[in-house]
Amino acid sequence: MKPTIYSIAAQAGVSIATVSRAFNRSTRISEATRERILQIASEVGYQPSASARSLALRTTETLALVFPQISGPYFSEFIRGAESVARLHQFHLLVYSSPDAGEDDPLLNLLPARTDGLILGTRYSRLTYIHQLHQRRFPLVLLGRELPGLETHSLHPENESGAFALTRHLIEVHGYERIGFISGPDDQPHSNERVLGYRRALGAAGLPEGIIVPGNFDEASGYAAAQTMLDQQPRPRAIFAANDQMAIGAIAAANERGLRVPEDLAVVGFDDIPSARYLQPGLTTVNLDIFEQGVRAVELLLAQIAAPDLPAQAIRIPTHLVVRRSCGCEPPSGSDPAGSAATAGGQP
Repeated sequence: MKPTIYSIAAQAGVSIATVSRAFNRSTRISEATRERILQIASEVGYQPSASARSLALRTTETLALVFPQISGPYFSEFIRGAESVARLHQFHLLVYSSPDAGEDDPLLNLLPARTDGLILGTRYSRLTYIHQLHQRRFPLVLLGRELPGLETHSLHPENESGAFALTRHLIEVHGYERIGFISGPDDQPHSNERVLGYRRALGAAGLPEGIIVPGNFDEASGYAAAQTMLDQQPRPRAIFAANDQMAIGAIAAANERGLRVPEDLAVVGFDDIPSARYLQPGLTTVNLDIFEQGVRAVELLLAQIAAPDLPAQAIRIPTHLVVRRSCGCEPPSGSDPAGSAATAGGQP
């Protein structure tokens, strides 16, 4: 049987990522581990493919990260994590903003020739483009999406379970029954999964669905959506925004109307962006470990470059609640502004 990265990993008693790092000369493993892996590979006649050898030769020394936009705390934190790993492996990280990522985007079509791998975080990329990359076995990681019938490497936050846990916290800990939801765009998988978690928690508690108003994942749309909700009679007792930036906009709308958060209106978010802990009141939210997502995406991309025979992996990023004051909880006196945490399946 032809040796593979899996058989090498099994014989060495390490993970496939460690084998990839050995061929990549990563500083994240010891010299002794690297030598043992390379010795085993030599003994069984394992030879990385041409794509893997290109990593050693540093064909371009560049990885590409494509987002619909690069402004905003979520994107900057993801980029920070991705860049830390790329730099560690002596790669440049090209960050490109492409809202549409469609057929007319010239740079998107040039990226495969100018880089060694691509992380694609835009939902609009045409299917033919991804199919072509897949056919060529070009190293590719999709963020937050899967394509029917196409096995690709991907990274998925546990959006639904995180939204379920936070909605359940609002219901079970605080007794809120009228909970509105500010969603993201309808064609955004992250938003749709969070809506599902919200609805599932309400259904499990026997509560009717609250008003759902779409936003655009920015503060202005959160502000506008909250204004719409607050015009309702009766108005919601709590607003769950599908990301922290929209929650910040919702808090601004409440303040403008003289409503106290959380005494008159609870507001919670999703993502746990760095500024969430420093708001007044601190924002209760769902932590996605955004920095770690960037780290894992680049690690998965480098593993493909080192081992093109690596079977497609769908990596799930766990979530956990971060409870601060905006939901109505009172953190212990003198506690860290980061708040208290619980897993997505439990209570703080």
